[in-house]
Amino acid sequence: MKFRRREKQIGVRLRADQHAALKEIAETEGYESVSEFVRVLLEKAIKEHEGKRKS
Repeated sequence: MKFRRREKQIGVRLRADQHAALKEIAETEGYESVSEFVRVLLEKAIKEHEGKRKS
């Protein structure tokens, strides 16, 4: 049986122009939402950070 990882939710306030810019980038990159795009960016940053710590 697979166990789901527990998820935490964070809140970030963006100005309307920031959200619009992120939405445009997300759509251009093929993501369905700003949240999905930001999640991928965060995962990438965490992997890079972990790689730097191991070096």
